[in-house]
Amino acid sequence: MLAGDPRGEAWAAARVRQAVRAAVDAGLWPVVVVIEPGNAFVRGALAGLPVVTCTGDGVAPGQGLRLGLARLAECAPSARGLVLLGCDGPSPGASHLAALAAAAHREGTPIAASARDGTPCVPALFAAALFGELEGSDDGDARTVLAADPARIARVELGRA
Repeated sequence: MLAGDPRGEAWAAARVRQAVRAAVDAGLWPVVVVIEPGNAFVRGALAGLPVVTCTGDGVAPGQGLRLGLARLAECAPSARGLVLLGCDGPSPGASHLAALAAAAHREGTPIAASARDGTPCVPALFAAALFGELEGSDDGDARTVLAADPARIARVELGRA
């Protein structure tokens, strides 16, 4: 996900820790983190946090989401949903993640997504009914699922939660 980032491994590890900390603080469980093989910086950044990790050989684009879904099924087979987080920038924080759950509940939608100027993006909450659709998405990072049917998405503008 962050392989080859010119900002360096320490920067990437800090972003992963920040996103995981927000998920934990929001009460999300389990928190599943997909790690590229041999990424000691990220493993070190996760030390002491209540997370479940998984690693795939050469995590290719799209494979990370599939690996994470498989690990989620192992750890929490009755999970009602998942929150997909990106780690390539500052985390929006626990209050934003909680606002996603509240928006999905309030509006009765299977997706609650963050939005930038109204355009859905991650972090996003997906109901379990969409796990198969996420696993089969061509892009592997949920863009196809977010774009498929705007009517099934509750939006929470970033910076307003």
